[in-house]
Amino acid sequence: MNKRLEKGLGVDYPVAQLLNQYFTVSTPKRVIDDSPGDDEGEIDHLGRDAAIEYLLMPERLKKVEHQLDFLGEKLKEVMVNLHEVTTGLSKLLNTKFSD
Repeated sequence: MNKRLEKGLGVDYPVAQLLNQYFTVSTPKRVIDDSPGDDEGEIDHLGRDAAIEYLLMPERLKKVEHQLDFLGEKLKEVMVNLHEVTTGLSKLLNTKFSD
């Protein structure tokens, strides 16, 4: 990685090196282009906040994975409870119509 004081942070990225041969990708916070020299094959994070967001990405991904695992467990509980409710309703309806 190289740090630019005014422009933000440039991060070497093989995908950027491939993409910048064909087109430029630009957002208000980041750019991948065919800049010559040291910038070739980099994602340029345009500003301190964009660079911080990029560096925090692994931690955010871990948090999302944890949340998905938690939701998966809760969904299993809901499915078990729903099965119990439908089984109970089925027994109740069968009993009522048998009379």
